[in-house]
Parts: sequence; C-alpha cells; structure tokens
Amino acid sequence: ETLLDSDFKRPEPGSPEEKAFLEAAWQNPEFRAAIFEKYGPQLEAMGLKRDGSTPAGPSIPGTGEEQPRGLAVIPEPGFVVKTKTLETGEKVFINLCRSTKVRSFSHENDPNDPEATRIRIPLSLGPKRNDLDKSGELCVVYDVIFNSEVIEQALLSQELKDFIIGLAMRWIMEKEGGGLDVKGQTIVKLRGNYKGKSPVIQIVRAEALIEE
Repeated sequence: ETLLDSDFKRPEPGSPEEKAFLEAAWQNPEFRAAIFEKYGPQLEAMGLKRDGSTPAGPSIPGTGEEQPRGLAVIPEPGFVVKTKTLETGEKVFINLCRSTKVRSFSHENDPNDPEATRIRIPLSLGPKRNDLDKSGELCVVYDVIFNSEVIEQALLSQELKDFIIGLAMRWIMEKEGGGLDVKGQTIVKLRGNYKGKSPVIQIVRAEALIEE
C-alpha cells in the first residue's frame, strides 16, 4: 500500500483534479520514496530523480503531460501587489510568494565593470491565470516565487520590497509583451496574503533552484 492509497482519496482518473493531486503528491518526499521503492528503475529510466526534479523534462507519473526542466514547488504566501495593464486597464494581481527551494541573494561580477559586483535575486514566474476580483469582475493573477529569505527581508525593508516588486513586474511584462502600471501598483491586504484559494504548484526551472 502506497502513500497515495493510504492517505488520500484519489480524484477521478484523467481529471484536472487528479493531475493537480499527483503533481502535489510528487513533491512529498514520503510519496516519492514509496513510489521509487516499487518503480525505481522505471522512473530513473524516464529521467525522474528521488529529489523530485525532472532533468530531462519527462512527464510526472500519472499525468501524461510533459513537464519543463526543473522541480515542482508549492510556495508559501508572501504579499500581494495590485496593478493594471497599460493597454486595456485590466486588473492584475501579483502574488509574491516564498520558497526555500529557490536560490537566495548572490553576488556576481558586473560585466560592465570588472572591479564591481552586483546582487542577483533569482525568481520563478508562473503562468498567467484568470480569477475574479471582490466585485466579481475578471482579473489576471500571477505567482512569482522568491527565496524565503528575500521575502522576509523585503517585509522589513521598503527599498528591497520596491525592488523585487519592480523585478517581478519586469519579468511579467517581458513574458507577456505588454505593459503594467508600475507607478500605480499598490500592496493589498488579502486573506492569507494570497490572491486565490491557495498557492498553486509551479515548476521552478533548474537554474533558479538551490543546490542541495
């Protein structure tokens, strides 16, 4: 009997709920250990590792869908920023989340000045999703994951908070190809410090992960 059988009621096979369930379960070390105990050689042949990473981008068992290179992570809430698109005025919420799996601050050489160094703050940007605001109108939501230490320090420093908000918004604009109202953004108080029911699982790319 596996952790999947004993601890959970599995959703209907092939449903979106089952896919989300399996992705979340795959992040659980006990679940992975039980699965590897039974199917270790087959999973390793697929490129899956015991730490949950997927270096060759195979499908997570049971989902039938290819996953990008990286690690499935369920972040913890941090704080929420509200803004809007410049083109249409559509409301946008950005969940700035935290995870110990994402790299923290690091120093690297400045390519424009050999004698200088600069601070690098990795992040992971999840896909856009639709939601409703408190008035019942459509809005857009993004989850951006930083290292837990980065979020903790940002909650204590307005300068750092402004910096990572700007960084997250630049990543979103680059990915979506549109503009966001940077000057008009505000921090909003929401239940659980998160826009949505609960933090969504995200595949964090390998280069943003800590080395263990």
